[in-house]
Amino acid sequence: MSQDGSNHPRFAEEDLLAIPIPDAVLSVQKKIDALVKEAIEARRESARLLDEAKKTVEDMMRALRPEGEVDAYVRSRHIVDSLSRSFLFTF
Repeated sequence: MSQDGSNHPRFAEEDLLAIPIPDAVLSVQKKIDALVKEAIEARRESARLLDEAKKTVEDMMRALRPEGEVDAYVRSRHIVDSLSRSFLFTF
């Protein structure tokens, strides 16, 4: 241990790396790592599916919208965006 101008001890990187880590901790770390990777992939997939659903809804709204009802389309587009943001922030 060394001190660098304070009362708090500092550890050299070599000292920290030399501390043995039990196999049980490494096993749990691997499980946590796998779960985090799975969660990240699920988040990506949910975002992809949400984008796909938004595009489908927008295409349907465009197909059903009479030419003179642009304001209704803009309002519905705002609703889709709001729902998207709500969905993404729930996870």
